[in-house]
Amino acid sequence: MILLLLALAAGPPTVGQFPFLTGDRWILDPQKRFPAELVAPMEQELRRLYQKYGYEMRIETVERLPSPEGLSGFWYWHRRQEQLRSWVLDRARASGMNQGIYVVITQTPLDVRVEAWPADSNDKFYTSRRDEIRRGMLQALKVAAPERALKQGIERFEYLLQRTQEIPSPFRLLPYLLLIALLAGLWLGLLLLRRQLIGTTPLYPPAVQGGILGTPAASWIYDRLFQLGQERTRT
Repeated sequence: MILLLLALAAGPPTVGQFPFLTGDRWILDPQKRFPAELVAPMEQELRRLYQKYGYEMRIETVERLPSPEGLSGFWYWHRRQEQLRSWVLDRARASGMNQGIYVVITQTPLDVRVEAWPADSNDKFYTSRRDEIRRGMLQALKVAAPERALKQGIERFEYLLQRTQEIPSPFRLLPYLLLIALLAGLWLGLLLLRRQLIGTTPLYPPAVQGGILGTPAASWIYDRLFQLGQERTRT
């Protein structure tokens, strides 16, 4: 409730808060984290991935993370993480991106935040998969290798897209699993109803039950052993 009141008091984000709105940029680096000559080819690579897979990766560098009052300390860690996630998603929404992941790199403290946008993209970009991108970029930034951080982040993003193309999300199979569960439940219900009505006595004697499947097999064996031999003797 407190977070909601703070958000309402702050009002909607302005264009000045989200520089992506000033142009079609895929890598916005006001903190000069990455070499200027590397940004343009990496943006071209991100556009290529978007044309191939239909998912975007936007990267932005900012000076520091927001530090809301009253949420410091261990007990507020989860609430703070949720607020930071909302902060990144607000920037992704304002950037105008369609679907994909949004990366925010901060200098104070040094951190990398990776979130899926929109929310229904989470079934494709799981937290564990986004963490692969985050860890790779953060490790490279910690050793002062921004070129490697940018290249590895984009390479891991492409690898993630390839994996999700080859291995579809299990949530897409949910309707089929529900249908199978429904049919199994119906069969089990009929079985229980039969037991209630006629007990556990089988409808047919065991010999008859075996003959249901055994008769066609026996006829085939008889034809192969005897009928074939009679045809040969006639010839």
